Amino acid sequence: MGTLFRKGNKKFVQAVLLDFLVSIVRGKLVVNIQGETIDRNSLAKYMSELNPYESEEIKNLLAYHHILTSSDPTIKKIPLDSSVYGAKYGFKDKECTLYLKDGEGLNRRILMTRKAGMRILEQDRISGSIEFTGVLIIDGATMNEVFKKMEVPSHDAWEPGRCRGEEKYYQHILTDLKKYLKKIVKDSYSKATSDTMDAIGASDFLPDKPAAGEDRKLMKSALSTGIKEVEEKVVRPIRQRANVFDTVMVSPEEDGSGSEGGHTKRPGPHPNPSPYPGPKPGTDSGTVGNELGEKTSYRVIPSKKRLICSDVENGVYILSFIVPLTTSKGKLEFVLAGEQSDFKLPIKRAQLLSGAHDTTIEYCSENIVYLKKPTKGERLRMEVEVDFDAYCTMEVDYYANKR
Repeated sequence: MGTLFRKGNKKFVQAVLLDFLVSIVRGKLVVNIQGETIDRNSLAKYMSELNPYESEEIKNLLAYHHILTSSDPTIKKIPLDSSVYGAKYGFKDKECTLYLKDGEGLNRRILMTRKAGMRILEQDRISGSIEFTGVLIIDGATMNEVFKKMEVPSHDAWEPGRCRGEEKYYQHILTDLKKYLKKIVKDSYSKATSDTMDAIGASDFLPDKPAAGEDRKLMKSALSTGIKEVEEKVVRPIRQRANVFDTVMVSPEEDGSGSEGGHTKRPGPHPNPSPYPGPKPGTDSGTVGNELGEKTSYRVIPSKKRLICSDVENGVYILSFIVPLTTSKGKLEFVLAGEQSDFKLPIKRAQLLSGAHDTTIEYCSENIVYLKKPTKGERLRMEVEVDFDAYCTMEVDYYANKR
């Protein structure tokens, strides 16, 4: 392998291993690169040269190789039970095999392949609480033929739309496969989640792949302690402002953004904030004047929100937000929360990324984003840039105009 790398073939070797791992493991493929042979017998030597810290792809590749070749007794090998999935589509028992392993830091994905053994895709969105990895190999004649029909020419996805006139039928096959995989993972590692609880509605905003340590935050004991701390903070009069409802902040350990406990990693806000776009309303958060001098009165509305930092150096945050009711005007107020004082985060710009059908951003002023025609039930994703270049704990309140 060292010789191959010196000859500049590292990328070629890695590409072969990434795309054809299952084919090579099962002895169906032999690849020769400038006199060096990659086959079932030499595969272990090539895998031993890979550095798991080089990239997520390489780390995942090593995990897939381990569960396919190791004698580790914790690895599960689960053949298809057609009574659970597939019988109504004509699939028979053992037409596919699922290899699974759980463990800290694993990618929560399943490598999907057909009979040839080429990587099709890595299925995610299977579990947000169980750390595992897996490989699914579709071997059976009927099942293999069905998924071959859905395979795109680039061999990296299954698309029911390719089966014209039968799109719904094939969509059901694909959807049911994903449900089957979720069920098997949950049933296989149910003990790992037996002492956790699911907050109703939280799944609307939780990421598909929480980082290591997030599960511990969902333990009943930890949740109870967290609520007590929030109640203590709410009753402490810091400023004259309505309380925050259902706002979730993400720590660096959870999503690579924010900070736990509100501690910043760099100096505080800029002493001279950047100019704000649009006209500036009055400073009273309850009543605001527009460019015509008219007054708009607002009231705080409980709502589901989640705020994640996407670029700490430039102060860019992504807000996921469900509009709680339909009004003509609304506003979002951003405040940096601290134990002793609060700082109104100056907003440089705000932009809707998705989810908006009727809702538009009217303008921004100081720490407030003003919305026009917010419509109940819209799931908005908004990018907000603030004049603050450090991790922080931020509070967001939503207000709607009084009728």
